[in-house]
Amino acid sequence: MLENNYPKPKADVVWDAIALHSLAEIADRREPEVALVHFGAHVDVMGLRMEEIPPSLIDDTLSLYPRIGMKAAFTEALAEVARKKPYTAIGTGLADIGRRLVHGLEIPNVCDIIHAAPFES
Repeated sequence: MLENNYPKPKADVVWDAIALHSLAEIADRREPEVALVHFGAHVDVMGLRMEEIPPSLIDDTLSLYPRIGMKAAFTEALAEVARKKPYTAIGTGLADIGRRLVHGLEIPNVCDIIHAAPFES
């Protein structure tokens, strides 16, 4: 965005919205744009909080932007991330996708990592 002459404060909000979209406890405390990206992503991907959107708006949106193969394509894209970078999945929903869709994938359990830390206590 900066290369296209957007003001740095606006570019910073976009960066925060992307970086924080999966963290409700943070996104809800930031600029409205950040919370909106979080909310929109969760409605779009999982249908969370759909009851807060008028059904007519959902129908209009789906008629303009049909979800042709979205579930399969999205989960496969995330499975590819888990396949290539399994440590990025630790403690996230990506771990669930990786364990289910990537045969033989081993994603360390957070409890095991904590207990294996090189500290006496």
